Amino acid sequence: MNVSVNSTSFIPSFLKGSLFTVLLLIIFCGWAFLKGDAYKELYFEDIPAIAFPVIQLSKIEQHSLNEEDHLTETEENHVDESAELKIDLHDESMLEESPYGQLPIISKKDNIRPFDAYKRNFIQPAGQKKLQIIIGPIGLSYAQAKQISEKLPQDISILISPYAKNPDAIMRLYKESGHETWLQLPIESYNAKTVDTGPLSLRTDYSGEKNMTIYKEVMGRTSGYTGLFMMNADNTPLSWSSARLEQLQSDLYQRGIGLAYVAGKEIPSLTSIANAYRGDVRRIPEYYKDDSFDFFQKTIEDHMKVSDHITVLMSPHPNDIDHLAEWIKTLSAQGYVLAPLSANAM
Repeated sequence: MNVSVNSTSFIPSFLKGSLFTVLLLIIFCGWAFLKGDAYKELYFEDIPAIAFPVIQLSKIEQHSLNEEDHLTETEENHVDESAELKIDLHDESMLEESPYGQLPIISKKDNIRPFDAYKRNFIQPAGQKKLQIIIGPIGLSYAQAKQISEKLPQDISILISPYAKNPDAIMRLYKESGHETWLQLPIESYNAKTVDTGPLSLRTDYSGEKNMTIYKEVMGRTSGYTGLFMMNADNTPLSWSSARLEQLQSDLYQRGIGLAYVAGKEIPSLTSIANAYRGDVRRIPEYYKDDSFDFFQKTIEDHMKVSDHITVLMSPHPNDIDHLAEWIKTLSAQGYVLAPLSANAM
C-alpha cells in the first residue's frame, strides 16, 4: 500500500509549530531572568547552611607559626580584649610617626632616652653577685607569656619576638607585671638553610637602604621596649663594622634605645660604635634553648662557683617555668641576686 505525503501542507505546519515553541522558550527565559533570583533565594533558604572558616596569614604570622619556640602551646591562644590594662604602653613624647609605625626617639619633652625611661631600676645589694636571666623570644603563645609574667620575678628580663601575632598585648602584659622588655631584631645566620630568621631579618644580600627599612619595620611592631636584641651575633655573615650597619647602629643610639646581642665573645665593633654615641650595649654570653631545666640549673650553679656576674638567655619549656620560679628563691643563699639586663654595663 502506498502512502503519499503532501509536502506543501507539512512545511507550513512545521513552521507554525516551531514559531509556537520559540515563543514559549522566550516567555520561559524571560520569567527565569526576572524571577529566577527570587526562586533561588527561596530555594537556598530551605537548605541547611554549612560554613567553612577561611584563615589568611601574613608572612609575619606564618613565620611566627613556623618558629621553633619552646614558649608555644598547642591550644588556641585567646587575648581577652575586655581586660584592658591600665599601664601605659609608652610615653607619647618618645615616639615619632613614620610609614613603619611609631618609632622610638629621645623625649621631646625632657630629653630622656627610652632606654632610661623603660629600663627596670636596680640597686645591687652589698655582697651579692648579679645573675641576669632573659626569657624569650616570646611570640606565639599569649597564655605562656601570661604565665611567665605572673610566676617569674620582675627582675627577669623579657625578649619579645617581632613575629608575635599581637605584640602590643604581650608588651602591655609585661608593663603591668613590671618586667623590663627588649625587642628582637632578627639577623641572618650562617645556618640559613636550616635556620629561617624570617622576613623581618637583616641580610647580607640586602642593600643598606633595605636593611634600614627592615630595622624600622621591626621597631614599629610595638613600643615601650628598652632596646633591640640580636641572637647569634657572632654566627652571622653580616659585618658589624660595615658602613651600612654602622649607619643602623648610629640611628639606634640617636633614638636613645639600647642594643643587646648574644655572642661567646665581645664584638669590638659593636662596643666601639656604642661608645662613640654614648649608647648602651649589652652582651649575653650563653643561650639555653633545647636543654632540660636540670642541665640549666647545674650549669649555672657551676658558673656561680667561679663567676661574679652571669648573664644568660633562656627559652624554657612550659613545664620549666614553675621549676625556674622555685630555683630563683635559692639564689640569695648562694650569694646571687637577680638583675635586669639593663643593669650590666660592658
